[in-house]
Amino acid sequence: MKTFAEELKARLAMLEAARVKALKLLENAPEGSLRICVRGKYLQYYQVRDSHHSHGVYIPKANFELVRALARKSYGEKLLKRINREKQFLEQYIEVFADGSPEELYDEIGKVRQALVPPILLTEKAFAELWGKQPYKTSDYLEKEKIYETKKGEKVRSKSEVLFANMYFDMGIPYRYEQEIILADGSKKTPDFTLLDVKNKRLIYHEHFGRMDDDDYRERNLRKIDEYRRNGIFVGKNLLLTFEGKGAVLNMREMQEMVRELF
Repeated sequence: MKTFAEELKARLAMLEAARVKALKLLENAPEGSLRICVRGKYLQYYQVRDSHHSHGVYIPKANFELVRALARKSYGEKLLKRINREKQFLEQYIEVFADGSPEELYDEIGKVRQALVPPILLTEKAFAELWGKQPYKTSDYLEKEKIYETKKGEKVRSKSEVLFANMYFDMGIPYRYEQEIILADGSKKTPDFTLLDVKNKRLIYHEHFGRMDDDDYRERNLRKIDEYRRNGIFVGKNLLLTFEGKGAVLNMREMQEMVRELF
């Protein structure tokens, strides 16, 4: 994930590329500016060469390329003004980050001092590491069925869950398997995966339903989805749903694309 300073530098590079293109719009630009006048259903174009003659000289249709050239000139000049203003601001701001961001300070003070000081601002990496170290309650339901091992070294219930866990691990997305959560109404749930969106500092839950062709299983989990909704956990916002069963085959490539859109 990009740091804030890296994002600023990327924005600066994009602005510089746009500045070069804007300068090309001004190459061999005609004198003056463009005035557009609406006459009923028609437009009339005028070339204004100086401020003392603001009405300008009428441009006939035969010389419409002059209209385009003047319009390009106006756009290029205004764009350059905004680009240069933002570039100046970003260059000053990036200079502030030359010695590190406020978030990086906690990493710099060392482990001994970190043990003595509660963090106020953290880098995304440090925030994820701190979240990963926090204890949490997990489900002990049918513990003997957790027979499949992930790259993280934990045991999960199904081969599909192994695929998901390993995908999150490879993508660098911090996750917890079957963490118990308490909903707004006080009820408890254990989503298959609790994911940490490090950049936005929020949690996203992933439920995988592997037997959707089983009527009882399907009805029970549809009620579960509805319960999530009533407690502010919405599909497409902070809840991922995946399905398997008759007519629903798991596609991990598509799953990766979906996850990248959220993170």
